[in-house]
Amino acid sequence: MIAIPFIVFGSLFVWTWRRQGFFSIGTYIMLLYTIISLMSIFLDANNFYAHSCKKLQIELFPPLLYCFLLIVCFYPYITKKLPRISPYVSPGSGRWLDVMTYGYFAIFCIILYVSLTRIEDVVLSNSLAEIRNEQYTGETVSFYDHLLGFPRYLCAACSILAPSGYVMTLIFLFNVAFRKKSVLFHIMTLCGSLSQLLIAINIADRSNFAYWILLMGLGISILFPYFSRKAKVGTVVLLSGLVSVILVYFMAVTISRFDDRSGGTIGGIVTYSGQSYINFCNFISYVQPEDSLCEIFPLTTRLAGGESYFEVASKVRSTYNLNISVFSTFLGYIYSISGGLVMTLFVLFYNRVSSFVLNHRKQLLELGDLVRIWAASLVLVLGLFSYFFSFAYCTIALIIWIFLSYRLNPNRRTRRKHVGAFMRSKAVCRV
Repeated sequence: MIAIPFIVFGSLFVWTWRRQGFFSIGTYIMLLYTIISLMSIFLDANNFYAHSCKKLQIELFPPLLYCFLLIVCFYPYITKKLPRISPYVSPGSGRWLDVMTYGYFAIFCIILYVSLTRIEDVVLSNSLAEIRNEQYTGETVSFYDHLLGFPRYLCAACSILAPSGYVMTLIFLFNVAFRKKSVLFHIMTLCGSLSQLLIAINIADRSNFAYWILLMGLGISILFPYFSRKAKVGTVVLLSGLVSVILVYFMAVTISRFDDRSGGTIGGIVTYSGQSYINFCNFISYVQPEDSLCEIFPLTTRLAGGESYFEVASKVRSTYNLNISVFSTFLGYIYSISGGLVMTLFVLFYNRVSSFVLNHRKQLLELGDLVRIWAASLVLVLGLFSYFFSFAYCTIALIIWIFLSYRLNPNRRTRRKHVGAFMRSKAVCRV
């Protein structure tokens, strides 16, 4: 049973690679799910089970359901290849890109300045595990908790906007591929994507660092073929240095939290990356949650004063003696709170949304279209662990991304003029 997803997703990965090539959203998604399926096998073979992933009997139905529902979600991405991306940026879209770069860089600088002392304490601390546990016990405080008045409100706004800065990973790669900007401008764009990571360091969190790497990989899978040779070399060097720093931090937190386990740090990493499938199966077999949509409509739930995800999860844990605040993919996350009907309806809805953003008759894919496709695919890419849009700030990020996606597209008249010129130039080149 443990090997079923690896066989299914591994086969789909090879099939998608042959149809779409290595640099495509579909191939990237299938690679990710193949890897975590392989990690599940390593977890089981080495008995790296822990409180976050209990060893329970896996029956036949949960693995088949897991594969079937994920394939329904994968289908639009593995059967449709994106058209060519338009290199054209209208003057209006260019101004929006510049404002985004300077705005998110300013947020990065504010968060870095305010939390620098706290970051130094966390990084140099020998008790990263204790700092992280404060998040689960409710004892943690915000990075701006010591401020008063306008600075406090400003930092609160930065905290709300920080998750939406993840889109700057895509904008950074788009700028490198198509816009002639200085190296400093590109670095500022990249820094704009790191604000949420600074906040994560304050609570010794690793998940946001994993998210950033996954999102950068997603952007590369889309845009890397459009890079010039010089841009490829420069981007690889820049990202290699940044990813190395991220991995050092990630390993430091991992060692602090898992070094005392029987499996040690390696066992902790395998459990971290391989538990999602096993936990999904455990939830399906041993948990029957009551109805709650707090993770589907987190913003309205919060504004209405309803129960949060962690409050509902605590009730489920006390009822079934099984911790559900663990990685279980976005499917297991939704099921553990809302049950099978909501999970199934969500899968069908997501399939339709993905088909909608991918099915367009444009000859060239514009940046706004690309942002919508990128935002939709986050459910799967970050869904390796849980459901990304299940918290209010992430829902606000989605609203911001949808708004930006329409602002970044040129008007119809400009679009027709540009597409016609581009296609004529391609025809001349063929002659």
